[in-house]
Amino acid sequence: MKFPLLFATLLLLLTGCSVVTKEQCQHHNWYGRGYNDAKKGRPASYGQTYFQACRNQGVYLDLAPWQRGYRKQLKDQCPVSQAKTLATSQPNYHGPCLSLPDFNQAYQQARRDAEAAAHLQGVQNKLDTLRIERSRLLGKQDEASMKRSKELEWQSFQLEQELLELRQPLAVEAEPVNKF
Repeated sequence: MKFPLLFATLLLLLTGCSVVTKEQCQHHNWYGRGYNDAKKGRPASYGQTYFQACRNQGVYLDLAPWQRGYRKQLKDQCPVSQAKTLATSQPNYHGPCLSLPDFNQAYQQARRDAEAAAHLQGVQNKLDTLRIERSRLLGKQDEASMKRSKELEWQSFQLEQELLELRQPLAVEAEPVNKF
């Protein structure tokens, strides 16, 4: 009595562990499966799970249709025009859209731009704070206020220099003044 129950449980475990059946490996719409896997947010490496499951069942699976479906869905769901929005709203995004080279490049550039803009804004905020503090010290003649005012002036100067370095230079196309 125990042997058939154990055998049935073992058989259930062995067949239940497979991601796909042998018949699915041979006759499944792999393009559609790839499309749906991308839609569900699965990584591009997920196709290897199917490949290995089919291989374990003695079936060679051509992953090309799955990959085409996966890429098609990603292109539909991850237009390059949305990379900038995603970079600012989710700076630590690691989803499947990054597997598209054009999207990844646009996302990384937008992320660098957003980080630079945030740093620039932070420096500007510090400078504004120093200017407010300096304006409160104007007219005070005691030694401590004058010393603090000089410190603030120096810090303001350093931040202004940093802002000059951080801001993008104006793009001006120059023509030679003296043509001989």
